[in-house]
Amino acid sequence: MRAIVTSFLVATFACAAGAQDKASSYVVSSGDKPVLKLQIPGHVTVTATQEKTTLQTTNLILHIWVVKNATNVTDGISRLAEVIKGEVLNFKPETTTALTVAGAPARQLFGPGTEADDGDDGHADIVVFTVGKRVCVACVHGERLEPAERLLMLAALQTARVP
Repeated sequence: MRAIVTSFLVATFACAAGAQDKASSYVVSSGDKPVLKLQIPGHVTVTATQEKTTLQTTNLILHIWVVKNATNVTDGISRLAEVIKGEVLNFKPETTTALTVAGAPARQLFGPGTEADDGDDGHADIVVFTVGKRVCVACVHGERLEPAERLLMLAALQTARVP
């Protein structure tokens, strides 16, 4: 069973990576200043507020926040509950994984939480990273968070750059 799941994840990631050839670039801003540029394949609907930017495709709903006054990943993680409270409450990371995003160290946190919109139990996959001198948080979450959505988020974050 483990081999089947691993094969599925590798195939999904390969499809996501291949789809990046047809990806469009999107810029996440904080206030009026561009902070982060990334690529996402397919048609993307962007919704931006002062607090967050949401990039939505058929297979992905990616929320991105710029953490005000944070100076590093550890600082961003310490503020995580406040940053994500509009999407996920009571987040309790079960695993933390070291990553590299935009050429800098990042942390991926995965675990259970409560959906802020309806109070249902769910899971969240969160990446805290720096781009340039800004700290960002990326999140996918859901009651049934699919491995494919998690991989699509990671594939998009691997394209992250300073605009």
